[in-house]
Amino acid sequence: ALTLTLFLALGAGQAACSDDAASDGGGGSGADPGDGGSGAGVDVQAYLTCDETDFTPFGPMNGPGFDPDTGAFLDPHPEGYVIHTTQLIVKPEANDEALQLSGAVFAQLQTTPGFLGVAVAGSTACSNLRTLGVWESEEAMYAMVGQGAHAQAMARTTAISVTGRVTHWDATAADVEALDWDVAKAKIDAIEPSPIYR
Repeated sequence: ALTLTLFLALGAGQAACSDDAASDGGGGSGADPGDGGSGAGVDVQAYLTCDETDFTPFGPMNGPGFDPDTGAFLDPHPEGYVIHTTQLIVKPEANDEALQLSGAVFAQLQTTPGFLGVAVAGSTACSNLRTLGVWESEEAMYAMVGQGAHAQAMARTTAISVTGRVTHWDATAADVEALDWDVAKAKIDAIEPSPIYR
């Protein structure tokens, strides 16, 4: 469940991020920031705190609960919602596979009961990919995790990414209407990376 929707991105070029926001040289060596290029260790904090100077949302919220042109929330109801957000650091050499996996998961979401919408954003400078989604309930969110394309994507998580984290919280209709990337970043900044990377 910790990898929920880490693969929802529709694609962005990825490059490694280090403490000084420099890349690993782009040679596809798999070297990690902070390890002198040896690939012996990963400075996870360098990835997670990289300055996203080129942070770019890839469009408004998309899904049955949102206006397709504006991203405006449609038909709020008083029972409340669940919001999730993810942060994934994609390995540069795995960008194509991540794109294929995420496309299949996105298609699955569109027919998932209780799914209302998702937005995707990223930073090429930081190899950073983020998702932000809205659900009718926690039960609806978890019902899709171990099925279909999402289950296949979960099985490839550590192969295509350096690290990642996810969180979710209860929300009112007003929270959903006010939702933006600053809210998502603040929520996930307090979350530790998923233990699947250990």
